[in-house]
Amino acid sequence: MYKIIALIGESGSGKDSVLREFLIKYPQCHKIINCTTRPIREGETQGVHYHYMSSEEFNKRKWNNIIYP
Repeated sequence: MYKIIALIGESGSGKDSVLREFLIKYPQCHKIINCTTRPIREGETQGVHYHYMSSEEFNKRKWNNIIYP
């Protein structure tokens, strides 16, 4: 059974810092990598920060129930 913990807060509130410390303390846990249709930004890596895809690819996967990039 999986448990999901969501960190919610305003931009700059420290969510990434809390996540980083949590993953150090609990190395058996991992981060869920979201999908996005926005362009990749400088310093970001495919499959590390997000799964980047076109709107067409996203919609195709959504309508065909394909959940893993």
